[in-house]
Amino acid sequence: MTEGSSHGSASIQEVSQLVWGPNIRPELFARWSQGFIFSEDERTALIQTSGGPCAVIAPVQAFLLKNLISKHQLSQLREVDSTTVDQFLAAALTEMLCQCKQPPNLVMHTGEKSSSPTHAGDSNTPSQRDQGPFEIACLDDPLPMNNYCSDSSPQEPDQPPPTPSAKDYSLFHSNVRLRQFESVHSLQNHLETHLDKYKARYGVLLFLYSIVLTKGVKTVSEEMGDLGESLIDVTQGHGGQGLINLLITGRASSYVWDGVKDVGGLILFSWCKKLVTPDSEVERAKQVFSWYDTEGNRFIQGEKLKDVLEKLNLCTDEDFIRFMMVELDPDNMGVILYHKFVETFFTPDQSYNPPDTFAIYHYNGLESSCPLNKIQYAEGCVTLQESHVGFSASNSEFLTCLATKWPNLDVQWSNFTPSLN
Repeated sequence: MTEGSSHGSASIQEVSQLVWGPNIRPELFARWSQGFIFSEDERTALIQTSGGPCAVIAPVQAFLLKNLISKHQLSQLREVDSTTVDQFLAAALTEMLCQCKQPPNLVMHTGEKSSSPTHAGDSNTPSQRDQGPFEIACLDDPLPMNNYCSDSSPQEPDQPPPTPSAKDYSLFHSNVRLRQFESVHSLQNHLETHLDKYKARYGVLLFLYSIVLTKGVKTVSEEMGDLGESLIDVTQGHGGQGLINLLITGRASSYVWDGVKDVGGLILFSWCKKLVTPDSEVERAKQVFSWYDTEGNRFIQGEKLKDVLEKLNLCTDEDFIRFMMVELDPDNMGVILYHKFVETFFTPDQSYNPPDTFAIYHYNGLESSCPLNKIQYAEGCVTLQESHVGFSASNSEFLTCLATKWPNLDVQWSNFTPSLN
């Protein structure tokens, strides 16, 4: 187990180019110059101080909560002490870096459970099978504080905030050091013992640069497909789809679907095979079936059966198709019902149906978007309906998103209706 350290100015320049594009706008860099800060009101929730870095903060929050709820009930999260939360944060960062080291043909299974430390010396790491090198961006010493940043000392009421300067990002990039770790154990140990560096100013950027360095600038660029595209939008400062997918799945694909997608009659094709592998064969079948069930009515036209079977790598022999049409549509109505399709092609032990009702939780890291400017998890109850549900204006954004996984659902929020803004 070895650890190396270098300045790596050429590597940092390549990363900076990929992340920001040819020119860095000082005001956008300032918005991204925050650390991983926990809320005082919801101690397991990360704060987003300004628009932009949610593309990194939200995926880290997702991995953090995934591991936390494997050890604690959601109702107990407010009781978890800060030391334990920090350990889970370090484990989440480690797991995401490990995921970037997987071979290109592998993706994370949504149902895969990763181990998380219960104390600082725990030998269980998120992914023991993944080995280095892991290349990490570090700041050995704190940089001079610019009062423009939201986590700096407040300004006097009668004094305007200073204008972000090119000196800020020049100083940052000139002081970044690269460290290399050859094993998951040494990587996680470094993150646990130096977590304060990632919780301080620039911590989000240090982690983002570490992800790109560990994955490889060239590999990230190739996975994005567009050699002229940057990970952060050069105008608005938000993270692009490639960045979000890189952090969630370990692959920087610019697409959000598999295979073929009909968008208003325009057939689009995705170059990536999978972003996230479905939980089961039935989940995969449901996903493929939904591509051709464009109205969400839980049936498809009979003429689409061959396409569905082909996508599922099932038999598409013409005699077999004719036989199955008789089995699936005995009344010759010209349609195939989803439940009949699943019952015919999958055994009961392969099938999994979600409960009719289940709890859902939403998190928004912007304090200004939360009631009384206090971050808290919104709790709701999802009910799966038999038929299509009309989306109200207040719930439409959430339901449109959730319906990609659970069609025909309704959500009732118990404490408050959260905001996506």
